[in-house]
Amino acid sequence: MVLVGLLAAAASSRFFGNDIQRIQKSRDHLVAAFFSAQQLAMAQRDPVRLVVQTNSTSGLDEIDLQQNSGAGFTSLRFWDGQNYPLALDADQGLTAATFNFDRLGQTAARNLTLTQGSSSTTISINEAGFVQ
Repeated sequence: MVLVGLLAAAASSRFFGNDIQRIQKSRDHLVAAFFSAQQLAMAQRDPVRLVVQTNSTSGLDEIDLQQNSGAGFTSLRFWDGQNYPLALDADQGLTAATFNFDRLGQTAARNLTLTQGSSSTTISINEAGFVQ
């Protein structure tokens, strides 16, 4: 069974290329961050926001999960098994945006584009806070 899995992984990288797999990995991280932000906003009184931005020090695009601690928004350094802010790969780009989640887990609807080389994918977020 393990051998079949290894052969399938090797074959898929030949057919689909490494860029698509890396974009899918980063998309999965983004989806998990949106889910975490939504769940956290519904579980507490303070607002939560998810920020996609370029880090001024490293120059990498990053996903940051933040909560309002009374003195303004601060990054959640570790939440739901993930360290934030989460940096994307050096050759990846993601549309900059800020999503504010209310107590119902809702946010503004918007599309984000994740790019790597000549490959890209569009990520749609609806007003209910779900990624499609």
